[in-house]
This record gives sequence, structure tokens and C-alpha cells, in this order.
Amino acid sequence: MPLQQSKGSHLGQKIVSTLVLYLFLSTGVYVLAYHDFVPSKLIFWPSLIISLAVTLFLAAFMAKGLKNKTWIPAKGLSNYGPIKKATTYLALPLSLFFATWLNLYYLAPRAITSFTGEESFKLDSARAQKNLGRRKVCDFSIRLRTTESFLFKACTNSVFYEHSPKENFQVKIHTKESFFGFIVTGVNSAQ
Repeated sequence: MPLQQSKGSHLGQKIVSTLVLYLFLSTGVYVLAYHDFVPSKLIFWPSLIISLAVTLFLAAFMAKGLKNKTWIPAKGLSNYGPIKKATTYLALPLSLFFATWLNLYYLAPRAITSFTGEESFKLDSARAQKNLGRRKVCDFSIRLRTTESFLFKACTNSVFYEHSPKENFQVKIHTKESFFGFIVTGVNSAQ
């Protein structure tokens, strides 16, 4: 990995490497562990713009260091061929942008909402579904009409799925809400 801290790395390289490592690890933890947050549409564009700015700054910092030979790449990178090096240098900023965006659009707002959000509930229309495939979060879930978050999953069990109507039905969603979005804490039948 080209961001690895090599022997003789300067302080700036160590700080950037640690920041990038945090961004990648926290994104992985979030995607694997949390599927209950729906971010507000109001924070989409600001998070996208800030993520782009952070990515461009870090990429420029690394490129300048590589050009001036003050950034010491990982030992394995020097053994890469030109195509593999180019692919690595193109994939890294894209991955960094996505990781930064997930942190700013999902992880940080979810953390803030979990501490400062207010308990609430709302009625919504839902449809029970059985999840297929290897990358499923849970076997059974409900698709809520008002949630448009690609990481959100309201998991249920097989009993709920089997006793649910096949068409849309009303549910009561218990949430913790803030300016940044809401965390679904529970879902009950609206009856």
C-alpha cells in the first residue's frame, strides 16, 4: 500500500497515513455494523463537497511529496510495473473520496444523532421482503417508503415476514432524530 509509513517517513506523511487508515477502517466498521441510520438530504451536498476538498488536498499533498521525493512510498510499490502503479495512484484517491464521504455523510452524523437526537415516532408504509444473495445484512427486512438511504436496512425475523401482508402495510417507526438524520430504533405494526 503506497500510504504505508516507511522507515524515514516525515511527520506529515505519518499524519496523512494515519488519517487515511482511520478513514478506511471506520468506513469498513460502519458498513459492516450499522444499517439503522437515514441521513438528512440537507447534508448530502455539503458532505460531498467537503469530501472532494479533503481528497484533493490529500492527493495533492501526496503527489507533491512523491515529486519532491519527500514522501517515501512503501517498499512493495517500487516493485510495481507502470500499469499497476498508475492503477494504484488512480484507485487510491477514488477510494479515499468514498471513505471520506461515508464518514461525513453517515458515520459522523449517526454518532452525533445517537448522542443528541430526540426520541420520536412516525407512521410509514412498508413492505416485508426476503433478502437473497451472499452480501445480505439480514435474512428478512422491511422496505420503508420514506427511507432513501442505500445503507439502511430494517431487519426483521421470519415470523414477522410470514405474518406480514404481501402488499404495503402501515408501521410505527421509533426513531432518534436530529438535524443530520434519524436512527431507526424500532419498528412495530401500526395497529
